[in-house]
Amino acid sequence: MSGYERGCGADRGCVFGPSWTDDHAGIDGHDGCDTCNDVLRRQLDGVTFRPGTHDCVVINASKGDRSPGEWMPINRAFRCEYIDRFLDVALAYDLPVTRADVRSMRFTLATC
Repeated sequence: MSGYERGCGADRGCVFGPSWTDDHAGIDGHDGCDTCNDVLRRQLDGVTFRPGTHDCVVINASKGDRSPGEWMPINRAFRCEYIDRFLDVALAYDLPVTRADVRSMRFTLATC
């Protein structure tokens, strides 16, 4: 199953594989937007869409590379999963976890 172009960067278009198509029966399926942009639209705040795409192509969002001490998903239902993924990546790549990150994650995980 194809995923996405691994070298995809901020200043160039990304090529997503067939698993990211709009042709599925799940949430946002068959809405005219590919799955990648549906996910970005739901999970990020401060989203801007490319003009003329009927709000289907996300061109920026506020996440950036901030950690849980600086940013959490606007969709509260996704916060626990976000923390789980953040910790997996932090452990795998030996990334620093700040005191602010720990405070934010403890506060959020108390509601999971």
